[in-house]
Amino acid sequence: MKILKGYTKEELEEKKKKEQKEIKAEQMKQIEKEKITFINNKVPPEFISKVFYQLDSGYLCPQCRKDIGQNSVNFFGTESLKDLYCMMNDIPCENCANSNFQMDQNKAIIEVEKSISNNAFGSLYVIVGAKTYFASFDMIPNQINRLFFTDLGIPETASIIEISYTPSGKYFPLEMHGNNSRIKQQYSDNSVRLWPADLYYMKDLKDSNVSVVITFFENNDDIVINNLLDAIDAFTMSNKKNFVMSLNRVFELLIGQVCFKEFHKRKGKNDVNNFLKSSATYGHQLNHLISLISKSNNAIEIDNEIISKMNTLRKFRNDIAHTGNWDNIEDKLSYNEMKKYLANCIVGASVIYKLLESV
Repeated sequence: MKILKGYTKEELEEKKKKEQKEIKAEQMKQIEKEKITFINNKVPPEFISKVFYQLDSGYLCPQCRKDIGQNSVNFFGTESLKDLYCMMNDIPCENCANSNFQMDQNKAIIEVEKSISNNAFGSLYVIVGAKTYFASFDMIPNQINRLFFTDLGIPETASIIEISYTPSGKYFPLEMHGNNSRIKQQYSDNSVRLWPADLYYMKDLKDSNVSVVITFFENNDDIVINNLLDAIDAFTMSNKKNFVMSLNRVFELLIGQVCFKEFHKRKGKNDVNNFLKSSATYGHQLNHLISLISKSNNAIEIDNEIISKMNTLRKFRNDIAHTGNWDNIEDKLSYNEMKKYLANCIVGASVIYKLLESV
């Protein structure tokens, strides 16, 4: 039986397959044309993370650094963040094999505040285990230049946090967007499309080199870390509502886990859940239970200043959620105040992670 201009059903299917194959080949040809070729130099992409942040190996705790007289590379003030990251993730010191180093929480907060102020090339994201890769390439004029993250060894499943571009030639890389400029690229296809904007005041330059620094996060199932990541993003973007809600969730979730684990030693799952939801809610856990649990397990207690900051955040969150009252809160969240809340939360969360291991 002949259908549609004399083609049989089988012939139409074959024709469709052939057309799809041709379209795919044309797409691949276009991709190859746009694809950025990285300059092969002596600096590997993971240089910043491995050499400066040193998260993968070679960690020395503060006491051993002092005893040995060896200073770690304090790149953009990340030394304190590395200490807290290793504390949160139970990464032992390679010298003394200890992951329970003593910490002056007030001093740690001051150091973290300095790190937050610096936050160059995504260095603040060290606290959630993010990595930063470096590369350079030459831009091809008058066409789309497409950067594929996997070409640098960034996993396909990773979330791109931020990208910094530094041109040293006559082209500035502009990230392309759709017809609506509010809808930017989400990097969901593991690439970013760039257009080489001609810098009119550098027309005499022949070089078209661009350096790029990419900070990325390898996704995990820890809801606390994901909320801390959201809070840092909100701080960076001055999104004060999301900052309050995300930072509050970090503490509420962590303290809830500690309380559940402690009481589950003696009571069943349903009994503990009902108790924490109806009787000992978050405010009671924060102000009373967490201190008692720390003492009973001979663990580090959270400083009162941190508890005070988290209490204020809890009240902010309640006002936003229950009354919609935001104007008075927004006035109290200057950049410096947000920095203090974030630093207190990071240090406090590190202490609670250690407590969670002890319970």
